[in-house]
Amino acid sequence: MVAVVGGVLRATVVVVLVGAGGRLVVVVVVAGGGSGWVVGGGWTTVVVVVVPAVVVVVVLALVVVVVIRLVVVVVAAVVVVTPVVVVEGSMVVVVLDGRL
Repeated sequence: MVAVVGGVLRATVVVVLVGAGGRLVVVVVVAGGGSGWVVGGGWTTVVVVVVPAVVVVVVLALVVVVVIRLVVVVVAAVVVVTPVVVVEGSMVVVVLDGRL
């Protein structure tokens, strides 16, 4: 499964979770403006959060602590899939091995 998200990037953090029914949830934290996108397709949901560069680390910490705890409580299982992130110019490509 491949998710392509456009936008000018200076720093990118990717967190991959598995939600109900084995659906992949990819959280991409991008340093930049102040908007975000949700791209859904098949069994993969890509949530792109655009934040100022200063708060990227803080947002990552909150995502890891809050979202993973929430997923553990609700789904009772978290499977982390190692993503390959390729940044070329103003395009980031997140390639996931979705065979779970």
